[in-house]
Order: sequence, then structure tokens, then C-alpha cells
Amino acid sequence: MLFLPVAYAETLTFDQATSRLHEQSLELAQAEERVQQARAQATQTRAIFLPTVTANAYYLRNDGEIKLDFEKALPDLPFEMEFPDPIVFQPLDSLNASASVTVPVIAPAGWVGATAAAAAVDAADAGRSEEHTSELQSP
Repeated sequence: MLFLPVAYAETLTFDQATSRLHEQSLELAQAEERVQQARAQATQTRAIFLPTVTANAYYLRNDGEIKLDFEKALPDLPFEMEFPDPIVFQPLDSLNASASVTVPVIAPAGWVGATAAAAAVDAADAGRSEEHTSELQSP
């Protein structure tokens, strides 16, 4: 007696068939990755329109303080005089800090880049749709 394997045919709905096609198609996965890459590039390109914040600080300790003390510099005046407070030229300890915020008001290069990136997303999306259509139509 001869036994032949019986082919098992599963009945699928259209949605189930397209879902399996998406899971198993390397071309569709590549097309989807190209769309994701184009979207990431578009997001990165739009960063030129965001503000930039910069901050820094530093501390400096000098060997000694340098100051001009008029009372000590002119001790033997023949008349009475009220001297101003000493002027410090180099303090013993120095702490400096700064911060800046840059906001682009007009960024023509950003407009061109954002337009090109949006076109790249549209092209990748169209390529994905084309790949999806061709996968559905292939025998």
C-alpha cells in the first residue's frame, strides 16, 4: 500500500494572509526599515529649529590677593583724607559662570533640509506601499 502525504491547506482571511505576508517578507521588512530611517532623519533635520542652551562655570584659586589700598599706599599725607575702600585687582578666590540660549529665528538651511527630509519620508513610504502591492500581487 502506498501512502502519500496529504497537503494541509489552512483557510485564511485576507487580513490574516496579509499579516503573515508582512511577518515573512524580507522585502517588506526592509521597506519598513527605510521608512523608519527616513522618519528618524527628518526628526534629526528638524532639530535645527530647536533652541540651544549652553552653560559653563569655573573656579580659580590664585596664589594671593592683589589689591590697591590707598590708606597703606599714601600713609604720610600732610592733611587728613578719607580714603576709598581698597580696589581688588586679583581676588584670592574667583568663581565665574555663564549661560546662553540661542533661538533660531530665521533658518533657511533648516527649511531646505526639513523639506528634503519630508520628501524622503514620502518617497520611502511610497516605496513601502509599492513593495506591499507587489508582494500581494505576486503568485
